[in-house]
Amino acid sequence: MKLKKGSIIFLSILFVILIFIVGVRYGQRVEKTNKITDYIISILPSPTLQPTPTEKPLEFKTYKHTGCKIQFLYPSNFKISIESSDSARLETAAQSIYFNCSKESSKSFQNEPKLATEEVKIKEESIKAKIKPDLRTIEKASPTLLFNLINPRTNKNIFFEISQSLLLLFEKSLEFSV
Repeated sequence: MKLKKGSIIFLSILFVILIFIVGVRYGQRVEKTNKITDYIISILPSPTLQPTPTEKPLEFKTYKHTGCKIQFLYPSNFKISIESSDSARLETAAQSIYFNCSKESSKSFQNEPKLATEEVKIKEESIKAKIKPDLRTIEKASPTLLFNLINPRTNKNIFFEISQSLLLLFEKSLEFSV
């Protein structure tokens, strides 16, 4: 079977047109799929960055005790749990500041020979402080320092029990009054 030259050209043209139509239909199908994908992506929420919590800046308050004639700064998250004319306790779950200026309290910690000592400097004066482990906060292991100071203006002997982490703040802010 021999085809004429004109028939072969005609069939070739029809074949090219067929391939062109199939290609156009395939392109339409791909475009439709792309539109559906874009729509689905636009519906889904984009991942947002979680805001990082910022730490609240540490604020301080001034504590003034008229009986012992002292004042100092302490963190504002502390609660005053005991306050009398000759003593006070300010504390959180992990730290505390306690002082007492009555005559009988100043000698009580001196009789504990099992406690280690450390030299601390407060108001240009080197004093020996006893180190007592804080049993309330075993996991934080915050030791407490026990020491006596004499108010130079009133000559009152004041016993202090302070968490070691607060010593620097206490040392810098302690003031004696008349």
